[in-house]
Order: sequence, then structure tokens, then C-alpha cells
Amino acid sequence: MELVQIVRSGGAARCDDVVLRETSTTRLVFRAVLVDNAKDAAQPVRGWIVSQRKRKGDEWEDHNEVALSNMRAGEWVKTELRAEEVDKLVRHVGGLYRLYRSGGLPSGKTHFLKLDLQAGESPEDLEGTVRTLLALGRRSGLDTFGKVVDLTLRDEDSAEVVRQLERLEVSTVQKLQSLAGVAALRAALDTWEANEGNTSEEFWQQTFKDNAFILSQAFSVPVLLIQDKAYVGGRELSREGATELDFLYANPITANAACVEIKTPATPLLGTPYRGKSGGRVYGASVELSGALAQVRNYRYRLTTGYSHLRIEREGEFEVAAPRCLIVAGHAGCSLGDDDAKKRSFEALRGGLADIDVITYDELFERVRSLCCLLEGT
Repeated sequence: MELVQIVRSGGAARCDDVVLRETSTTRLVFRAVLVDNAKDAAQPVRGWIVSQRKRKGDEWEDHNEVALSNMRAGEWVKTELRAEEVDKLVRHVGGLYRLYRSGGLPSGKTHFLKLDLQAGESPEDLEGTVRTLLALGRRSGLDTFGKVVDLTLRDEDSAEVVRQLERLEVSTVQKLQSLAGVAALRAALDTWEANEGNTSEEFWQQTFKDNAFILSQAFSVPVLLIQDKAYVGGRELSREGATELDFLYANPITANAACVEIKTPATPLLGTPYRGKSGGRVYGASVELSGALAQVRNYRYRLTTGYSHLRIEREGEFEVAAPRCLIVAGHAGCSLGDDDAKKRSFEALRGGLADIDVITYDELFERVRSLCCLLEGT
């Protein structure tokens, strides 16, 4: 196993030399180039067998090239390749063919891990191979572990993958689940930290859709995502006026529905001061937050009044006994800062909402961070 660099220049890509034979002062290498062969796309590899030499402490230098067209009658050049050297050459060229067929010429400078698969490897050999693979990945920045998992899960025989997982010890499966959970939480935190100022509702809609577990942290009971951009009624005869809720969740045990409306971290939480001076100021909800409160109440009304029709389409998925409502909006750290009056006003505002929960983005992702630390034991 080794790290191979391929550098593209124009319509060709040069690969690192493969050492076929080496002593302290001489060596024999194969130098390959991947090309877009206009005459035959099935033959993308060109190459040279190169003899090199060096003095102690010097760099390797190519021997002078011998042009066959300049040789006279009776002159000849012979280079013997041992069986293991031919095997190495064939394996390398075969790998280049597979690489080209899978994606054509690489772009720019690209690194690949070349893995020589040998038959009859012992468990100890396999363990060493995996450790080397991960070590190379850490040094090169390549996602080697992810590639291995992706290739495994891409297997068309998913039942065989399940059978292999069943052979693992229970402790191993539990550890794998825990690590996968931490990885997902860490990825979600990275997304938040890189996009705290993102003002696109579509971006956050897609983020929460791809990571449904994030919004579940805002509820005090277990919930499952039923539908994003869920139709909850309101369509007129002209087919206009349809009402779409950002997310529809449901308790998996009681089936009670939950309506989720999302804004962005940039959504203002409070308006201008209403009364009072200095530390005694009182603030009301911002226009944007007031609108979100009215909007989610309308969604819940549409959902409950149109439930008999909706249930025909989504039988058994959810009930509307007492739908909970959640609004995700704003950034408490930015909107409230260290202003005690703003903090009191905001807490009084959302604390007085008996039927709607309001949580800010930084509060939501702080819950994700806490869960991540709990799983990591930190």
C-alpha cells in the first residue's frame, strides 16, 4: 500500500514512478502517463522503462535515452525483468486502467491510495493493512475510512452486509453506533459554525431535512420527521392559497403531531424598546417573530381543521390530539448579547406562550453540542 500522486498537465497526467528494482546506486523504474487516446479510448496508458543511477547523497538521474531509430545493425539493448517485477508492472498498469475507466483523467494534482490485494492474507495481515490505510489517510488528508465504508455499503447485496455486521461482537456494534452518532453530531456542529450568518431559509430547510435529529433536540419527547414542506390545507378552488408547513413531526409513541416553522439565525427576536429606561426597559417581539407566531398558529389551525382529508392520504402516521408548535429563529447571543433587559423580555415573551415553543439557533446547536460531549464522555 502506498500513496500515489498524479499530476495533470493539459491532455495528459503523469504518475509517480514505480520502482521495479533498486540498489544503493541504481534502480529500474516504470514511468506512466495517462492520456486521452483519440485513436482508442480503451488504451489510455503510455509508459517508459527507465534506468536510473546516483552517487551517495545525490538525487536519482535518468540514464541517457537510447533511440532505437539511431541504432545500427547488430546493436541491441536488453533489460531483463524478473517475474516479481513483471507482476508489479502489470498490477500498476491495471490499476491505472481501472482509474481511468472510473473517472477519466484526474484534474490538477490528485493523490490516490494504491492497495495491492493479495490472496490468502491472515487476520494479522489484514489488521496491519487497515492500520496502514488509516495512517496514510491521516497523513495525506484523504478520507480513507469514509471510502472503505462507502464501498462496503455500496455493495448490491445489502443482506450480505447485514450478515457481516451480525458477526460482530455486541460491544463492537455499540461502539460503532456511538462513533457514527458522534460523527453526525460533529458534522452538524461544523455546519452551524460555518453558517451562523447564513440568511437563506432554503439552506436551513435542507440542513434540517438532511439532519432530522437536530430539530428533535428541541422537543422534550421523542419525535420522528414525517414530512418537510408538508401541505396542511388551505387550497382554494383555483388551487391557490396552499399552506405548507416547513416540517411536520410526530411522536412515534402517541402519534401526536408537531408543527415546526423555521426562520434564519439572522431573524430579529425583539423590536424597539416599549417602555422603561436603562435596565428597566421592556421589549416586545420583533415584527418577524410576531409574524412567525401568527404563521405557525395558522398552520396548526389548517392541520386540525383539514385533518379528516389529510388522514386519508397519511393514514396512521400522525394524530392531531394537541399538536405542538415550534419556531426556530434568531441568534440569542447576537440579538440579546449581555443586555439583561433584552434577556428578561425575551424569556418573558416565550415563557408566556402556552402553545408554542421558541428556540434560537445557537440554543438548538448548543443542545447538539451537549449531546455530543455526553457521547464522547467529555
